[in-house]
Amino acid sequence: KHFIAIVTLNETQHCSELFILERQSGLRLYSNIVLTQTLASLYISENTNNIQRATISLIYITGLLTVFDITRNSMTCLIIDVNIAHLLPPHASIIDIFTLNYINSDTVCLITSTGHLYGFDNMLKHWTCLFHKYDFVSDFSLPSELISSGPLSTLTKTYGATINDDIYQKTFYSSINRELFISAYLETQIHRSRVLHSSREYYFWLTSFVRFLASSSLDDKSLKLKSILDHISEHVHSTSINLQTNFIPFKTKDEYKNLLNECLIILQNHDDTSTLVQHYQ
Repeated sequence: KHFIAIVTLNETQHCSELFILERQSGLRLYSNIVLTQTLASLYISENTNNIQRATISLIYITGLLTVFDITRNSMTCLIIDVNIAHLLPPHASIIDIFTLNYINSDTVCLITSTGHLYGFDNMLKHWTCLFHKYDFVSDFSLPSELISSGPLSTLTKTYGATINDDIYQKTFYSSINRELFISAYLETQIHRSRVLHSSREYYFWLTSFVRFLASSSLDDKSLKLKSILDHISEHVHSTSINLQTNFIPFKTKDEYKNLLNECLIILQNHDDTSTLVQHYQ
């Protein structure tokens, strides 16, 4: 609605240039950008929370992705020449086998034609899998009280196509390793929420994990619970919070305190975790 992105090819110089214009006036907003390689696709997507802001994605024929975040007065490069070729099926056309979804200015999600969903972890500068259609455990096979709401949940419901075959479900529910499967899945959801900067879902999945561990029969549940509480407590008692290196998507100590208190309330209902509760209270 507000921006136009145009790529031109200079055949004599064998190079392409990106121009960004204001849609209403046609004025050029920034100086032209000489692209590093031959372009395969160009995407522009306006921010759902701020229509005066947009994201431009350039896909090169070599499988590299560059992403710009733009407003009328500023432009930043969020991702530069990051490889996505390894996320795509062999021999697939790079132009038409995926779509891009922007959760916020720091997170770009890529959905492949194979049904897998990847998000770019801006902290680690690598892609991580946010949804795999062959996930043995999924939101759809969990109790209704273990269904979250937020960007991760929305992406899963929108693009998720988990195999719900009876054989898979029977194997899952009858398996002696069922608790291990659920434990691994809950941990995965915690870290997926962090990648998406979804503090609400992070809180939900972490407290769900604590609740699950407390009632489970896993041999190492006490070690896991202690490690979780230690990690939260470190942030509660730290002198400052470094948002650039912090793996938990909270910005204030009060948020950490609330998370710690909720975990302790959950553990109070279990006799074998009383020692842990007393220690962290």
